[in-house]
Amino acid sequence: MQFMIMTYGEAATEPFDRRLAGSGELVDKRVLADPVNTRRFGPGDPAAEESVAACWVVDCDSFDRATEIATRLLASPVPGHADVRPVQ
Repeated sequence: MQFMIMTYGEAATEPFDRRLAGSGELVDKRVLADPVNTRRFGPGDPAAEESVAACWVVDCDSFDRATEIATRLLASPVPGHADVRPVQ
């Protein structure tokens, strides 16, 4: 099963990325450009919302395993929080 892990805040996670790639669970990782380059539109206050900093696609056995990976990610020097969602 594939899951996307999205982090908010900093995205400097090279040691974590190497370990995840070594486990064979990393499918892809993307770091987004600085939020100043964002074009946000739609209802709501754009200044009040957080910005995704990076996302990983992982291939693992379960939602619990994807959550464990995200928990390890946040134990590295990544401030903020993460979302974990299944990929369809």
